[in-house]
Amino acid sequence: MRVIIAACGETSTATFTMTIRRPDWELVMTIATWTRGREESIFRIVDPLKDQGNGTLKKDDKMWIFNPRINRVIKLPPSMMS
Repeated sequence: MRVIIAACGETSTATFTMTIRRPDWELVMTIATWTRGREESIFRIVDPLKDQGNGTLKKDDKMWIFNPRINRVIKLPPSMMS
């Protein structure tokens, strides 16, 4: 996994590249993230192309997921985040 991080006080930005290896396939995924403190964050998939644009927003105890294929935002209930 390769990580690039830039932090300034309470905020940070990072780009992660991770490789998932299985016996019959391999996937390389790049994720960009921005955070403000521990309560606010955004994650966005940059690569591979088929997952590009998927994102997650977390603010306090609320979380939303965006899927560009269906052009829809899905709110996750707090019970699913435990």
